[in-house]
Amino acid sequence: MSNVYECSDYVITEIYYTPEYVQEDESTWNLEVSENYIVKLQRLPEENYPNLSEIWINYIDVSPTLSKEDWITAALPIINSELTAMDAAFSNSDPTYSNTTSYSTAFSE
Repeated sequence: MSNVYECSDYVITEIYYTPEYVQEDESTWNLEVSENYIVKLQRLPEENYPNLSEIWINYIDVSPTLSKEDWITAALPIINSELTAMDAAFSNSDPTYSNTTSYSTAFSE
């Protein structure tokens, strides 16, 4: 399987999206206009970063109406900023990954 995006610092392997549901009361769930994306990436070099990383991006920050190339271009500054924040908060513990079973693939190779 080809990667979605590659650069010298990381490789984006998958991008998922799902609508965001908000519970109005105990019995009602409403679909919000916004969507959430999960960007899964492998940081490089793999010897230093053996685990995949996940970056969450909200619809408000990057429009779902963009083409794959334009979406990635718009998302890269957010991804880079999040990676910098992750490095600053690094606790040397194993990561916990999100369950993407109910998500749809936003972009693939």
